[in-house]
Amino acid sequence: MPAARAPIRRRFFLGGVGAITGAVLLSGVVDRALVLAGLPPPARFALAAAAMLVVLVVPLMWSLERWVIRPIEALDGLHAHPRPPDAATLHDRALPREVAEIIHQHTTLVTKLSTTNERLVREVQRRTEVQEVLIAAADALSRLTPDRSPAETLLPIVARLEPRGAAASVLREDDRWVLAIRPPAPVADDAVAAIETKLLRVLGRDHRLAVRWLPPAQRSADSIHTLRILVRWSVPGAGRVPSPAALVLLSTGSGEGHAAREDLQRVLGTIGTWIARVRPDSVARPLPRASGW
Repeated sequence: MPAARAPIRRRFFLGGVGAITGAVLLSGVVDRALVLAGLPPPARFALAAAAMLVVLVVPLMWSLERWVIRPIEALDGLHAHPRPPDAATLHDRALPREVAEIIHQHTTLVTKLSTTNERLVREVQRRTEVQEVLIAAADALSRLTPDRSPAETLLPIVARLEPRGAAASVLREDDRWVLAIRPPAPVADDAVAAIETKLLRVLGRDHRLAVRWLPPAQRSADSIHTLRILVRWSVPGAGRVPSPAALVLLSTGSGEGHAAREDLQRVLGTIGTWIARVRPDSVARPLPRASGW
């Protein structure tokens, strides 16, 4: 722990008193020596005044360099550093400890404020995107026609919640339960069976589901080989057997969505509730147990 030092005001006062006292004493000594040397009064005055100025100006310039010029240069050079220097680094630049600590605290505060501002901007952006998805889903459901399934209408909208994502749904269509999947890109031929098996195992819940692949979002993109479930929302069924009706958000990457997991679940739950109101037959009837896959 650094030793306590006298306040800056007291040190400046004592240093000023010492410099002035030293200048007066030195000028007196110089004048006395010049008298003994037999110099004329004008020469003695000029030399004594020069000695006094040297004793006063040198400490003053040193103080300005240490307490004003170096701190200003240190502040001016902070923007060139990717991260704020610590107090020890600033002290190594021959800055006073107090000034180094103040600059470090200032830069740390600015960095925290900048980080918090960036986080809030991202959060507002995520919330805005979620709100846009909800508005688009509500508008799409209000325009839903009998010849178009909710999956075809809503899965492209739900997929917006994940940058590298896809969307899937388990809804009742034409008296059967259909697992509809809209991939972000064409699925590799050797990966279709594995993806279907994984999704049916997770979403089937011992129910028989027909799988339907919707056209990919980007036909010209590279083929994908895996889809991981990022978050899902399912309609709870009667008793211990859940209904297979569900909305699912899939990801081809690490699954870092535009919103937190809880937010995604709320969004999917809201859209699922809207589907049940518009098309109650899509989520109302549980399917009999299947003999297996």
